[in-house]
Amino acid sequence: MPRQISDAYVDALVELDPIVGTGLGVPGASGALPDCSPDGRQALAELARSALARLPAAEQAPGADS
Repeated sequence: MPRQISDAYVDALVELDPIVGTGLGVPGASGALPDCSPDGRQALAELARSALARLPAAEQAPGADS
């Protein structure tokens, strides 16, 4: 389950910051720019907070070590 949270985080991060996607080699990410406005920065912060908040429970779930 932690793996699914991290995969979802990266997918959402690439949508919010295509430069990260370009660096990771995600097809279609190059040529786009992130939203560097306060709203864009807020969206990135909320994404990180959300993912971090979900990890403790996911790490305790059966099979989390797999």
